[in-house]
Amino acid sequence: MVTSQEAIDSVVQIKGNDFSKIHGRFNTRLILSSSSVDEVIKKRVLAKKKEADQLLRMVYDKEHSVLKKLFTFNNLVKDIKGFSDAEEFSATFPFVPYQFIIIQKVLAEIRKHGNSGKHLSGGERSMLSGFQEAAQKVQDKDENTLLPFHLFYDTVHTFLESAIRRVIDRCQTAADKGDGLEQQDVRVLKLLYLVHYIDDIQANIDNIAILMIDDIRTDKIALRASVA
Repeated sequence: MVTSQEAIDSVVQIKGNDFSKIHGRFNTRLILSSSSVDEVIKKRVLAKKKEADQLLRMVYDKEHSVLKKLFTFNNLVKDIKGFSDAEEFSATFPFVPYQFIIIQKVLAEIRKHGNSGKHLSGGERSMLSGFQEAAQKVQDKDENTLLPFHLFYDTVHTFLESAIRRVIDRCQTAADKGDGLEQQDVRVLKLLYLVHYIDDIQANIDNIAILMIDDIRTDKIALRASVA
């Protein structure tokens, strides 16, 4: 039995005409593609009650100019963006629209660049899990919360090569002990690894600061200074 969003022939090896015989028994084939997984995440993980939806739309109406300035990236692909309207803000909260695009590419690159990452599922289930786990980390915060991209590191941590994990784990231990590093240093390191292989966002100070934003009220200048 294959319990996967992948095509059956990409999961198991089937000889001769056996595969066509199996396919012939099923007229309806359901495939969860990366293009539709965004909608699944919004419905299964991010669905809001009516009261919450109304509150978030009010927040956007009040803060839309601030949000536009917060998510102005440097030298990026056009579809990497912030919020377009109140409906999108409510539907994706506490995530930012660019994260749905970037995390797909991060997962693909992790599978490509490491043997451990090859066990990472083909993107769709990993995204569902990643967004759910990340959302749980900020579930007790208020309506001004925005999820920083580095929180997705914990989703892929176990699939990374041991050499990479050891470096980041040693930095985390040093920061916990106050031994020459701060927690912000570790967050930046995790973020730098996540975006290392993708070309959509250049890893300059301004863009890294934007990826670190965790609140609508963030002082972008102060955050940039802490990253530098």
